[in-house]
Amino acid sequence: MFSSRSTRLIRRCIAGIAFTVLFAPLAARGGGIEVPMQGARASGQADAFTAQADDPSAIFYNPAGLTQLRGTQISAGLYFLQPEFHLDADSGAD
Repeated sequence: MFSSRSTRLIRRCIAGIAFTVLFAPLAARGGGIEVPMQGARASGQADAFTAQADDPSAIFYNPAGLTQLRGTQISAGLYFLQPEFHLDADSGAD
């Protein structure tokens, strides 16, 4: 079905992909806290707000949407995060 040349090419492609997947360095990121929501309206629209972007939170989702704003508008927000970490060591200590 395949010629020997195309078979070799397919094998080389598969080997190249396998090599890349197995030996490519992966990014190691910390498990920090991420709060990606910038506005209640955008959160309520499941981030489908990007195309509409007509309130001050547009500066995060789509800065070009700021051209749709009338007058001076201000947006403020507050997040309170209280992380709690717990580790049970093998020695039995907390």
